[in-house]
Amino acid sequence: MTQSVSQLVIAAGQAANSGRWHEAEQLWLEVRRREPGNPQALFSLGIHALQRGESESGLQLLRAARNAAPHDKAVLLTLANVYRQRGDSAAEREAVDAALMVDPYFIPALLARANWLERHGTAVAAATTYRNALKISPPESHWPAAHREQLLHARSVVERYSQTLTSALKVSLSAVNDQLPVSVQSRWVEAAAIMGGSSTPFRSESNQLYVPRLPAIPFFDSQDFPWVPALEAKTDAIRAEIQAALRNSRDRFNPYIAYRPGDPVNQWQELNHSERWSVFQLWRAGEAIEENLAQCPQTAAALATVDAADIGGLCSMRCSPRLRLAHIFRRTMERPMRGS
Repeated sequence: MTQSVSQLVIAAGQAANSGRWHEAEQLWLEVRRREPGNPQALFSLGIHALQRGESESGLQLLRAARNAAPHDKAVLLTLANVYRQRGDSAAEREAVDAALMVDPYFIPALLARANWLERHGTAVAAATTYRNALKISPPESHWPAAHREQLLHARSVVERYSQTLTSALKVSLSAVNDQLPVSVQSRWVEAAAIMGGSSTPFRSESNQLYVPRLPAIPFFDSQDFPWVPALEAKTDAIRAEIQAALRNSRDRFNPYIAYRPGDPVNQWQELNHSERWSVFQLWRAGEAIEENLAQCPQTAAALATVDAADIGGLCSMRCSPRLRLAHIFRRTMERPMRGS
């Protein structure tokens, strides 16, 4: 019984996957004999020709495959590689761009464009394109083996460019930064770090009560909090008390992350119930742990001087007056509403 074209295609693919190249080529030739414009046959026969070192005939077959399937990304990217080997940079770039017109998020084509820019374009364009490829790539642990080396190279290019840009911005800013108020200087230093890629913008995030319109300040100035100097002066005493607890009450330490079975843990999975991040709690869920507080009297006294918000069942938190307003808001929302 004569095999159909679809059966021949399957058989050719199986033969190639098993390393039976001659058998695969004969099957593709039969497919092409029956369907001269079959893109799979043209593409595969082109690959076979290239493997034998027949660059010109391989290129002609790949071009015919592109004519038959103009939106096939594999054909376009393979053509780009052939053009690169032949030193035809213009045709290489055209084929890469054609693949990205089909799919702008096709990572192999993005990497190919970045590589072209690295060889023929500017450092800025190459680093930007490599960064775009990395942004849409999966986490490193899931990088495809076929593209791992390229992605590692992409990351190194982006890191080098980031360092170069950050240094250049630092030099440029130094010429004018001293003329600015201290509070403004730090903002421009941070802006340069963000632009250079060595930092990211700070955005307030909350998993419970989000208070809108707070300023996005990564590190507050200690001068804004009158109680800081007195607390800092107790550093040695606080350190001594926790060291004593580590020696004498190690059994009273418990994991800081302790979700119940069945709870979603998200980013905390690795540390859930782990002693690598343990705490000696002075308060738990807003309630004082008297035995632990008794072992740390100077720590308790130091914390008593700090602004605090006490939220029953949740926390006893040292905070600013703004957080106390948040506490009032939370209590109001939790209060049973009276019917009219």
